Amino acid sequence: MPHEPGHVTIEGQDVDDLRTEGSQSSAVSGSGHKGHYLKPTPEQVYFDGKHYYWLWDVSNILGQDPGSSWIAYNGGSIYNPNGFSNTVDDQPRVGPSPTTTAPGTLIGDELLKLKDISTAFNSLGDWNPGEGFAARIEIYQDVAPWFFNGVEQEDGTMDYPGMGLLMDMVVNGVPIKEDDPRLLAIQAPYNFETIQYLNSMGKTGYSITGKPNAKLTNLRATRESQLEQTFISLGINPKEWKMENPEDWSALTEVHTMGVVGQAESKNFVGFVVGIEGYDIDSSSPYYERFTSAADRLGNDNLGFDISDFINSNKAERRGIQYLGAFGYNNLSAEQKASVARIYSQEGEDAGDSYLQNIFDNHPIYGDKYGGKGLNFASIIQPYVSLYTSVFGEAPDMMDLDFAEAPTMTYQEAGKAFRTKAYNENNTFYAQNVAANLNKALGGPVIRGL
Repeated sequence: MPHEPGHVTIEGQDVDDLRTEGSQSSAVSGSGHKGHYLKPTPEQVYFDGKHYYWLWDVSNILGQDPGSSWIAYNGGSIYNPNGFSNTVDDQPRVGPSPTTTAPGTLIGDELLKLKDISTAFNSLGDWNPGEGFAARIEIYQDVAPWFFNGVEQEDGTMDYPGMGLLMDMVVNGVPIKEDDPRLLAIQAPYNFETIQYLNSMGKTGYSITGKPNAKLTNLRATRESQLEQTFISLGINPKEWKMENPEDWSALTEVHTMGVVGQAESKNFVGFVVGIEGYDIDSSSPYYERFTSAADRLGNDNLGFDISDFINSNKAERRGIQYLGAFGYNNLSAEQKASVARIYSQEGEDAGDSYLQNIFDNHPIYGDKYGGKGLNFASIIQPYVSLYTSVFGEAPDMMDLDFAEAPTMTYQEAGKAFRTKAYNENNTFYAQNVAANLNKALGGPVIRGL
């Protein structure tokens, strides 16, 4: 598992011992992958005497000091720092020299292989895989912070068995068992409902290829049905209460779905938060800390299916940019982004696309000219991208308001606007093109005069 500098352990055992066990979730024997020269440039490389591990710093994502924790991919037994392809813009890449001392705690080293990195990230020089895990980590820090608890070993080193459990689930899709020794090692304060919730999310999170995660959707429906029975046992009509308090009902459902409140505690908790006589809890009650903390979460807008996971890692953001452009999508309100993510995760791709199409059709920039024609940002923007590039010598900044408004103009109007902008900004590429044209017309060294 993760290890401290100078002492390589996986869940308290020597790496060499684990490598002989042959377990799926134990150490790997080398990637055997031949396309390493295309893989993104690592920030550091660690050699343990057998394998080279490509490392990226994820300390910031975990709220730690820089250099504390590194996500590690096994790159096999061969590494050449000078054997990288050029970047996508044809800049040379040189990898770091390997070190024989782990720079910090290594995460995923016994699970991840270099070939696991998608070809979509080929030849990148500034990529960090931790960014893809960031939203998931936020969820687990909120729902199950005990994943990140360290356990001091007899020799004084720190081991992180919960991180092994987490990586095994996220990377390999291995379900958590309540009697897993890694849970026992960190003495995790979990309940059965929490484990069910985490297992329902599993390897994919809230969505599987743009469609709702059926396990998670079914679990949520089960918890909502159980919540209805809790209300009935308290003498409250759940349907009427839900109609009168839709947001509170949704929040209560999510608290139960996530296992923040277990079924055995549900009646006492609901009675407490709804304010039923006889269910008051004072500070001496064993329920006090848990119930007051859970009640505070009911007013948290990010409660439940943490939308950052879906927005950052799945289809909502990608489709949002396709329909509205980066400028249009990123200028949606937080509430609108939340709606987009929830619709994709809970209702599916068609419903999400329809929602975004409606936003585009009524958009203050694009709606008048393009609305109601079955078009979206991606289908109208390419001619303007090519035009901009021909004027400036580089692709446009999709977050630039001037460019975002270009499709409202005719092609000729946009060309004039781009040339005026390039002139006002003293764009070198534009100036050289103008000078080259003048050279041809006047026969003089205009460019040297720039």
